[in-house]
Amino acid sequence: LLGAALLLCLLGVLHALMVDEKDDVFKRTACPAFLMFDNAAYLAGMTFELPCKCKPEEVSSVTWYFQRNVDSPKIQVLTDFAGTMLIDSSHVRTGSNVLKRFSIRLFSLIVFRAQARDSGHYLCGTKEGDFFYGYDVDIQPSQHIVVAFLDRGQHVQENYTEKDFSLFTAFWDWTRCDRCGVRGEQRRIGLCYVQSAQLDPRYRTALPNVTSCGSRAVPAPFQRASHLRAPEVAIRSCQSRCLAKEVAKAGLQAIANVVSKVGQKPWQPPIPTQF
Repeated sequence: LLGAALLLCLLGVLHALMVDEKDDVFKRTACPAFLMFDNAAYLAGMTFELPCKCKPEEVSSVTWYFQRNVDSPKIQVLTDFAGTMLIDSSHVRTGSNVLKRFSIRLFSLIVFRAQARDSGHYLCGTKEGDFFYGYDVDIQPSQHIVVAFLDRGQHVQENYTEKDFSLFTAFWDWTRCDRCGVRGEQRRIGLCYVQSAQLDPRYRTALPNVTSCGSRAVPAPFQRASHLRAPEVAIRSCQSRCLAKEVAKAGLQAIANVVSKVGQKPWQPPIPTQF
């Protein structure tokens, strides 16, 4: 009993420290005078986290909202107003509605096993409808993902260029080698991005004039062309030394496993959280 009480005490202290750290972030980060949207892109099936990066000091809790388009009058509330909704990610079904696939932890919104229909605006604010921070989330479908085996001489997709815009693939880092002591595989995911000087300035991006293909910042004429470019995954062989207690796994992964688990990384939990 003493051990359990001590553990609960330590957990309480840790939670308090995390809340204090969040409060310090809010004090340092001023909310924008006009609501803007940070662009974020993920592959369908991934789990992602959206932090509420700012809020007025007097606000002690936040409410998250989902809006399909900026001009749409329909806004879904992603909270129960009585507290945060806690979800066991192992019980989340892939095809379920977004209202059954989210959790709010320390002001951050976590969406489990995202689907293409979850693309849209995510807004952090109060239950009265005052918004502080917004995200433009682009969930790119994985059904027609392009797979390139580099060791076989296959290549990733080439850039596509028109007069006013160009489409290209932005790749994530290579995963770790999935085996040791024997020949293994590494994968890297690539998502569709567009470069243009005609993007909507209300949307903030990591690079000037560059955003993901499904972003609401992309003008309508360009969106039709961007739908022709699918996400992709590049695969290459690798060799990794085994640590003392690692056991080599022989055999190659089936391509079905590569596609179905393309959102996962071997050294992370079964449902990875992307920041």
